[in-house]
Amino acid sequence: MKKSYLIICVIWLTLIMSDLAKANIPVVWQTDLNHTARNDISGLKLTPNNDNLIIFHYTAPADGGPMPGRFEKLDASIGNVIWLKTVSISGQRIAISGWVDNNENIYFGGSWGCYTLWKYDSELATELCSYTGGSGFEYVMNAIYDDANNIYVAGYSGSGPGPSTALKLDSSCNLLWACQSQQTSGQDAYTYGLALDSNNNLLRVGLDRPNTVTNHQGRLIGHDTSNGNEFLNIPVDETNSEAFGVIADAEDNIYVGYSYNLWNPDQTYTLAERSVILKLNENGDTAWKYIFDDVGMYLPWGCIVKHTDNSFYVAFNLHKNGTVYPGIAEIDSNGNLLWKDTINKPGWEIARSSFDADGEYLYLGLNNPDDDSQTQVLCLQPLILLSPNGG
Repeated sequence: MKKSYLIICVIWLTLIMSDLAKANIPVVWQTDLNHTARNDISGLKLTPNNDNLIIFHYTAPADGGPMPGRFEKLDASIGNVIWLKTVSISGQRIAISGWVDNNENIYFGGSWGCYTLWKYDSELATELCSYTGGSGFEYVMNAIYDDANNIYVAGYSGSGPGPSTALKLDSSCNLLWACQSQQTSGQDAYTYGLALDSNNNLLRVGLDRPNTVTNHQGRLIGHDTSNGNEFLNIPVDETNSEAFGVIADAEDNIYVGYSYNLWNPDQTYTLAERSVILKLNENGDTAWKYIFDDVGMYLPWGCIVKHTDNSFYVAFNLHKNGTVYPGIAEIDSNGNLLWKDTINKPGWEIARSSFDADGEYLYLGLNNPDDDSQTQVLCLQPLILLSPNGG
């Protein structure tokens, strides 16, 4: 009798877990951040104690000229908007991206003929410092800070063919070093993702952009943060590719997320993207390569965040039957796909640099490609139903 009861329980649990694994990731809360004009989310960051979110909005007008930045602070537990503020700086296109440091100071990047990084206090009330660079590096696209609140900045060289540039600034916005990586004459370069390893080395990923879009190639570059010198400079396997996310684990293994088959020769999207997670050791040697089965999957900037010491989340957008679906996957350190699921938000896509996690919850910023005044922030809790680690 006991044996039969045990068998029934096992079958019941198996069926339940099978159904749950197929379910859309549950949404804890959703906040709509809609405005009357362009309002694209361009960054989402948790504050250091995980109790608030800072949302950065890109509000460029149709002519692409100077623009203000829009910023919102949300309560991470329930999604309520604590404040909404706008910052205008004469002649500047700002809030292309943004970050929050250990002291909850807010940084955001901008560009209009040259690149600038601004640092404000936690309430966005007072400018603390800023750094303006030269015209060869036009967009601040990403930044990351270390335990001493030094900040590392990288972006896009857009004023004609130019090098990929990384900077280190101290907490007062003083330049400590700048490193330029020119891959091939005639190429521009972007940086989409940044990370620091356990030795405080800077890792960045992006792409080289030659004149022909189908020859784009994703790339991983590593810098010694004491002086900016490169110790890694590795292209991904596929051309027509862009690398969007990077993290490092405690053993300094490196995980890179990239997409390929992105462009047609006429510079239109193929909608046949494939996405890849690559694991390399600290010397840049490939340990494994996981290719997602889905055709039409592309990764957003900052697509990888840590879950446990042995697994990480990957954000993606999936084109399917003419509709885009946002989704999340989890992969372990051995290259096994633990689970993958879409969010019940057809027609929305995960915004750039808008994916964060605190160990229990995931936070996403979503944009509506058909209406750039509509944006949403979601809090998800996949561990309840989907965690392979029993979280």
